[in-house]
Amino acid sequence: MGYSSHRIARLAMETLRYPTYLLARQALGIYVLQLGVNLAWTPLFFGKRDPKAGLLDIGILTGLVTSMTLLFAESDEVAGWLSVPYLCWVGFATYLNYSIVKLNPGIGVDKSK
Repeated sequence: MGYSSHRIARLAMETLRYPTYLLARQALGIYVLQLGVNLAWTPLFFGKRDPKAGLLDIGILTGLVTSMTLLFAESDEVAGWLSVPYLCWVGFATYLNYSIVKLNPGIGVDKSK
């Protein structure tokens, strides 16, 4: 993921074609956004012990990583392929989070009410 983002950043800095520059900048913007959403998952899931909030977060993350991977691939084929393992990992983590929510419907529900 780091090397693929480096390739896109280098492309954005070195290109003389305006459409390519805009595409690379958009891809990097989504890259930064998905890093923030990824960072929020751990405190939601483990810190607050709220798998439902974690599932919402990781669902958004999956969409962002998919968009990022497609934009990376459109900008630089190698960067796109380098992002595929991360996309697969996030997809698997989403499935695991969903399974935890499905198998434990009472988790994250305030029982004092």
